[in-house]
Order: sequence, then structure tokens, then C-alpha cells
Amino acid sequence: ISKGASIIMKQLIFFDEEKQLFHLTNNKVSYIMELVEEKYLLHRFWGNAVSNYHFSNRPQLKKRSFASAISNHKPEFSFEFLPQEVSFPHQGDFRSPSLKISNSEGQEITRFTYVGYEILDYALELQELPFARNNESFCQTLIIHLYDEVADISLNLNYTIFNDSPAIVRSSKIINNSAHEIKINK
Repeated sequence: ISKGASIIMKQLIFFDEEKQLFHLTNNKVSYIMELVEEKYLLHRFWGNAVSNYHFSNRPQLKKRSFASAISNHKPEFSFEFLPQEVSFPHQGDFRSPSLKISNSEGQEITRFTYVGYEILDYALELQELPFARNNESFCQTLIIHLYDEVADISLNLNYTIFNDSPAIVRSSKIINNSAHEIKINK
């Protein structure tokens, strides 16, 4: 940083414990995700900066004909009608999945759930991939940790927001913790 230059450091990433919302925002953009049932990450908003989110675009949950429910105890809760932040095949969401991982027999095997998050005051440096670099602008990175306990695979979702840019930089990292081979198909 040149002499006399200053960086305005303000919180850019918030987690509302009560509402279970992640909110990335600066004075230009907002990106909002909701944690539902303490394990499923849903996309709620991306657009011009907002100071509050009131769930106005949340679909009404009700049992619908032929909708696949995640649990028999909550037949109204179906991924078919919920906008997942990252969608996976064979979960009741019939849209095209954003991630497909298969085992050595070709079976698509994943069911990731939320395990935690961390907020960093810098942009991640991605090995062997293009990435947004730290510069004179302040930034923060949200890492959301998802885990599939059966397949023993971790998925880190990374979101970086810069203080002075109307963009959110996203990346993800898949970690195979098991001794079994996996294949990333998409």
C-alpha cells in the first residue's frame, strides 16, 4: 500500500444467528443464503445491495403431489421447490444438479449437509486456477463447510466480496477424506 493510502475496513459478511442467514454485502451488491433445518443451504437473494432481508421470496412449504420429501416427518419439505445454493442429484430436486460426484462403481453418491463456516479478512489464493487477488481494497471471504458423512467427502464453498466492487467471487473445493476413489462428473 502506498504511503498515505488507506483501506476502509468494515464488515462485509454477516451471519444472523436468529434468522440463520448469511449476508454478503457492500454498498453495491448483496448475496444472501439461508440455513434451513440447521443443515441445508438455500439461495435467497443476489442483486443490488439491501440492508435487510424479510423472506418475501421464500416459497410456502406445503405437501404437494408427487414431490419427494427429504423426511417422512416433514412431507412439506422438498428440494423440488427450494432453491439450493448447490444442488445434487437424487435429492428430490429434478433440476440439473450443480455438482455430480460418483464412486468407483459409477453411483452418484453425495448428500452434503452444513457443518460450519469461517470468515477471513482476505481473498483465497487458489492453486493452479485464476483467482481474485488481494489488492489495496479490503475484502472478506466466507467459507461454508459442507460434509457427506457416508461418502466421507467435504465440500467448501468460498465467497469473496470486495469493499469497492459489485461482484462476488465464488469457488469451491472438494476434499475426499476417504480411501475410496471418487469421480467429479460436473
